[in-house]
Amino acid sequence: MLVAEANPEARVFPEKRCALCAENLEYLDEDVILNCYFCGEEHRARVWCPEGHFVCRTCQHMPLSSVLEEVIRVSGSRNPFDIAQFLMSHPTLEKHSCDHAWIFTAALLVAVKNEGSISLSDEEILAALESTKEQSNPKFVHSTGVCGMAAAVGVAFQTVFSAVRGSTEQNDGTTMRVVAQAIEHLADDTSRCRCCKRVVLITLDLIVSLMRARFNVNLEGASDEYICRTFGSVGYCDPDSCQFSGVLSR
Repeated sequence: MLVAEANPEARVFPEKRCALCAENLEYLDEDVILNCYFCGEEHRARVWCPEGHFVCRTCQHMPLSSVLEEVIRVSGSRNPFDIAQFLMSHPTLEKHSCDHAWIFTAALLVAVKNEGSISLSDEEILAALESTKEQSNPKFVHSTGVCGMAAAVGVAFQTVFSAVRGSTEQNDGTTMRVVAQAIEHLADDTSRCRCCKRVVLITLDLIVSLMRARFNVNLEGASDEYICRTFGSVGYCDPDSCQFSGVLSR
């Protein structure tokens, strides 16, 4: 949250852009008080984003794992798209990485926990994250050609499925069918923009609808509420064909 207004004579640094919205950062003539986008604490600063975004030094260097653990502990959101968007904005997240599969698992399971129809503990979500990290391994992805999101879907859905059944031993093929559907869903989309953020959003769309149909879990939000303002910042980005691109919303 912005506390002081920007200096209209602020100097712009075109080579430095905000990680959250890609606007050029500005250097102000005097300090303003800003709230960090991630931790919410107040800080005095002179470099800022004209949209009001600010990330403190601590959060700039905080490992994604620590951010995930904090979200699991304190978030009350039932909207996995909002949770995913928040996590995908973190400055330590690589633009192309299997950590996006980790984010998918956290966003979905935290929203399911908060929805309340199914009992999930923080420990179960953390265990699912660890399993996703092990299985969404870049080495496996590169050698198989299969996106790490497939493993994340399997881990997340099986975590919910096991919580409903009350046992990790139950396996009637449901999770495998869901994973197969997710892989087909992603494979059909490879001709469009290949961006990890996009993969998270379109996979959430699919799995949220399957959760509703299978378990009557009603989560909030939808991917079409998300607009990407950092288009062009990753390889394979095609703003003219991506439904999340800010180019199409102009």
